[in-house]
Amino acid sequence: MIDFQDGSVKFEDGFSAVLGLNKSKFIINSVSAGGGNLGEILPLGEHVSESFRWGVGGVFENSCLRQLWLQCLNPPGVLSGIADLANEMARRDFHDKWLMEFLRKYSVKGKKNGAASYEAQMAWGKIASVLDMRGVQAIILLDYKF
Repeated sequence: MIDFQDGSVKFEDGFSAVLGLNKSKFIINSVSAGGGNLGEILPLGEHVSESFRWGVGGVFENSCLRQLWLQCLNPPGVLSGIADLANEMARRDFHDKWLMEFLRKYSVKGKKNGAASYEAQMAWGKIASVLDMRGVQAIILLDYKF
């Protein structure tokens, strides 16, 4: 799903996202980041990898992909459609485990750090499992370097 070398993401249904992806590739209603410096936030749909469904979103800056958000929608132990802290903590635990396994395949050591449960620096940027306490949402965040 995530390419270790360049941080691109490819799903079994054919959807892919790569650093520098231009937002004009998507005909989606965009949501402004409200005057912040994040750029535009776009939902990029639900996609499948192995037996898991993933919600995908992107942050575009100057029309180019800057961040990619991945959220497993059907991990074991997480109740569908319930957005509460206990449920999102269970999702975060799944994301942590998934990310640790991904990094272990490439002999990359991650670390616990602040809001990120688990993160690692990569040649293309940073990957982290994050529990956003304001939005009560657990995601895997790919933050690309420019």
